[in-house]
Amino acid sequence: MDNITHSLLGAALSQAGLNQVLVLGKSSGANGQGAAANSNPVEAAISDPRGAITTMMILAANLPDLDVATLPAPLYYLEHHRGYTHTFWGIAVLALLLPLPFLKWNRAIRSHHAPVWRKYLYLAGMSLVGTASHLFLDFANSYGVRPFRPFSQRWLYGDFIPIIDPWIYLILGSSLFLIGAHGKWRDLLWAGGIAAASLAVLFYGRTSPIDPLYVVRTLWFVVLSAILAARWMAKQRLRGIAQGLVLCSLLLFCGYYLLCWQLHRTAVSRVGSVIAAGDCRMANPLRISVTPVAGTPFRWTFFVESADQYCRGQFNLTGSAVSDRYTISKNLTGLPYQRVAATCAGKVILRFARFPVLNLVKRPDGYAVNLRDLRFTPLPQRIGFASISIYFDKQWRERPDSEPVCPWSEAF
Repeated sequence: MDNITHSLLGAALSQAGLNQVLVLGKSSGANGQGAAANSNPVEAAISDPRGAITTMMILAANLPDLDVATLPAPLYYLEHHRGYTHTFWGIAVLALLLPLPFLKWNRAIRSHHAPVWRKYLYLAGMSLVGTASHLFLDFANSYGVRPFRPFSQRWLYGDFIPIIDPWIYLILGSSLFLIGAHGKWRDLLWAGGIAAASLAVLFYGRTSPIDPLYVVRTLWFVVLSAILAARWMAKQRLRGIAQGLVLCSLLLFCGYYLLCWQLHRTAVSRVGSVIAAGDCRMANPLRISVTPVAGTPFRWTFFVESADQYCRGQFNLTGSAVSDRYTISKNLTGLPYQRVAATCAGKVILRFARFPVLNLVKRPDGYAVNLRDLRFTPLPQRIGFASISIYFDKQWRERPDSEPVCPWSEAF
């Protein structure tokens, strides 16, 4: 998932009550008196650790994506993103390390009366909730995760939530915006986030044959106007029911996930009728996969695989028509495939790609072989995400001048 979604879920989990466990007992100062007895509101606010815990959970919810900052080349990204930091042991290590700077440098947490070991265990537990939520969200989409690496390179795909989902922005973002504290920088941050998301909703999909956001685009601005009005008119009363609002949004979020999971199951069964109707002429398909289309939980992209080709298209669960359907050959045999599979770039792409497709282009000085993943680059004329061109001379030797930087991997 995108980092806005990870941040919203981390903040929502914290604001739903997880950031209050540490402060159920009043913070104590040097004289042993509780923070409630402190008549200085500024000092009381500084000694309240809830804000620091929320910050930590937002960081924890994004921390597994730390691998993005260490990936200098495209092949490194495909090989190592959603790799070690997205494994079961990786999120546990990150969760154990993240609380340490908060224990040392955050005044509110450091001055809390609880023993250090108890504060660490609590913070580590909250941090683990955040990192685990990251792994769960990433599993739910069609990109997938490899939670058992380095012991297994197998990708696991949930396939029922798109990588970017504006419905989640509305569900989680609305409650957090309503209860959020005012302030110059906070307001600017919210304004920037709302503007960026609104522009994406406004323009994404307009050039598609079937606009996937035609429903959410209308509801987005209606709900956004209502939320802005509610925050302006009832901000004091909303703070009194802040925790209840966030809990309701989390329940709605869980309900939305269950709905999409069930719709995915329905979509998989519907693909069988697509094959039977002759839209895909494959008598005994090797594999059937269905992935969501961003913006509408009722529209799905299907992939039907045979030994030598794929059938790809879209359909809506509320209708029976299939759109954008086409059949494409894999071309994963013969000398071009053998040469590509022996290169570093070929190994990385083929290990990452779920639906690999090869295209050969003859050149005056040799050959160019385009290898791509049908999930992300459906058109052979484009070089998009998870695709690469590998160049060979006339003797089918890879040209050193076009060879990309090869990442290290325990799988080589």
